[in-house]
Amino acid sequence: MSQAPWAETLGVDAVVSGWLASGAVRRCLAAERLIGDAGGPWAGAARALGGRVPHHAHSDYLEITVGTGGVGLGLFVWLVVDSLRSGWRGTRRGEPGWRGVKAASLAGLVCLGALAAVSFPLHRPVHLAIFWICVGLCRRP
Repeated sequence: MSQAPWAETLGVDAVVSGWLASGAVRRCLAAERLIGDAGGPWAGAARALGGRVPHHAHSDYLEITVGTGGVGLGLFVWLVVDSLRSGWRGTRRGEPGWRGVKAASLAGLVCLGALAAVSFPLHRPVHLAIFWICVGLCRRP
């Protein structure tokens, strides 16, 4: 059995058998309620981990799920997917002068979405500003 590299930092004993497959991550997700926890982010995870509170998960999707529950994650994914769809339509049928801008915004959202799976760019102000600018430009009529 091997210990996860982040387990010592978080004070969690876990065996990693793949991304989102560790016992600690599964317990944290199972402890969260559908709409989050009134005790604040990570309150359910702290109960599942025996009182030890992790600071951050290196995944924005996991952070959103823990902080706002399944409903919050669903709304976030809906916003991103709808923005991607709108941006894709804009690159094909939009105004000729805005097609390049929409394509660049679309690429920015895809890159930030991939990075969010293994890091937390939406907790950094610069990346968060870029995310919202890309969302706005993709959704521009």
